[in-house]
Amino acid sequence: MSSGAGSYDVAVAGTGLHAFGRFEGMSVTDLGAFAVRSALLDAELPHSGFDAAFCASVYSGVAAAHKVLGSLGMTGMPIYTVEAGCASGGAALSLAAESIRSGRHDTVLVFGMEKMPAGMIRSSFFE
Repeated sequence: MSSGAGSYDVAVAGTGLHAFGRFEGMSVTDLGAFAVRSALLDAELPHSGFDAAFCASVYSGVAAAHKVLGSLGMTGMPIYTVEAGCASGGAALSLAAESIRSGRHDTVLVFGMEKMPAGMIRSSFFE
C-alpha cells in the first residue's frame, strides 16, 4: 500500500524463534532453519512468498544464509547477508524495510542466526 509518492507501508507478518542456549547437536544452519520455519508458520506464508531475504549474522560463515534457505528449498531470490556486529539484526530489519518502502521488493524475509563457541569471543578485527 502506498503512503506517498514512491513510499510503501511496511508490516511484520510473522515471527519465529529458536530457544536460546547451547544445542550441541544442531548446526547454525539447523537453528536458522528452525526460526525461519517458525516465522513462516506464524505468518501463514508459503516458502515461495518472498522477493528477497535478509540474514543477520556475524560468526556463521560464508554463505550461511544461502545454506539455511537452500535447506528449506527457498532459492531463486536475492539473499543479502548483513554483518554489523551486535547491530546486525537491527540493520537487516532496517534494510529490508527500506527495500519495501522504496518499492524494490513487496515481501521479504528477515532472519538472524548465530552459534557462539564457549569462552571469550574472538574477532579478527582485534589483534
